Amino acid sequence: MTNLKSIFAPIEKSLRWFILTLVIGLSQVWVVFIAEFGEMSLEQFIIDGGILFFSIVLISSLMIDHFLFSEGTLSGFVKFMFSIVPICLILPSVALFISCYMAPQKASSHLEFIGIAQIIIFAITALYAILIKLDYLKNVDSCKTQQKQ
Repeated sequence: MTNLKSIFAPIEKSLRWFILTLVIGLSQVWVVFIAEFGEMSLEQFIIDGGILFFSIVLISSLMIDHFLFSEGTLSGFVKFMFSIVPICLILPSVALFISCYMAPQKASSHLEFIGIAQIIIFAITALYAILIKLDYLKNVDSCKTQQKQ
């Protein structure tokens, strides 16, 4: 039982971290939603790009934190996560955000595509964030174990 707990504890911590980050990171969306008394349309929510902005900030901050504060060498998996995934998420996020911001009327005509793209970007962002935080927690636990010995 203890072995299972040691396996799932970092996963639980990384999921809790992501949920808390999501609640706080999207606070501007919650404020607008409350200020408009729930009258914010789905179209406006998608066009505003709050999810895209959140994804860009989260991925960038995780990437920078992990590079600056990780100890030791990075594994091949983590190097891949840092070289490919952020670029594959940030570039389309920025492009969608700019297109929605610069031409909201034109973006409205492509709402379904933009909405699906935002869902995909958000889902990959969530997975990326949880895995990176999980890797960090695994390294912290490993350091604690080495210090006890």
